[in-house]
Amino acid sequence: TPTPEIAVSAQDDESSAASELLEQDVVLVDDENCTVKLVSVAPDNDWGYTWNMYLENKTEQNLMFSMDDVSINGVMCDPFWATVVTAGKKANQEISWDPDEFEQIGITEVTVVEFNLSIYDDDDWNAADLLNETFTVYPLGEDAATIIERTPADSDITLFDNDSCTMLITGFDPDGLWGYTMNAYLINKTDKTLVFSIDDA
Repeated sequence: TPTPEIAVSAQDDESSAASELLEQDVVLVDDENCTVKLVSVAPDNDWGYTWNMYLENKTEQNLMFSMDDVSINGVMCDPFWATVVTAGKKANQEISWDPDEFEQIGITEVTVVEFNLSIYDDDDWNAADLLNETFTVYPLGEDAATIIERTPADSDITLFDNDSCTMLITGFDPDGLWGYTMNAYLINKTDKTLVFSIDDA
């Protein structure tokens, strides 16, 4: 039975904790349909902070494994990862996060990762999901969990701030990758998933 909150215990010695973290399997799912394990963590992989995963498809269907709605230390930070494992096969997969996004957010150490893991028939999208569940993983142990709190800046422009949500404009980049860019900081204070959108701009 999968557990929604998984803590990897850290040792008293920091070097031992790092070694233990990189070698310890964390079982997310292990049932009659599939197995999903976090096998190791590579904090400084060439592609950025990386989870090495083991996936096993025990069914006669081709299964899609996907990770969505990912937050790190309380801030949305999606690795945009999904993969298909064909019927009866196993796979080793890397899930990596963009180091530039870590730098922009201010993440120096990953202490809490929350995400939705879904597994479904890749050939029949109308079929019921085999798994669709939210997990929380504490790579350094639950006691080490930290949530990022942004320090307000005098240049912030507050569009709205109410009991449900907040939207701040934190800056502008005339030469952004996709053109002129407005940087926004969003806070969801509810227990629901919120969609923020701009129309008639």
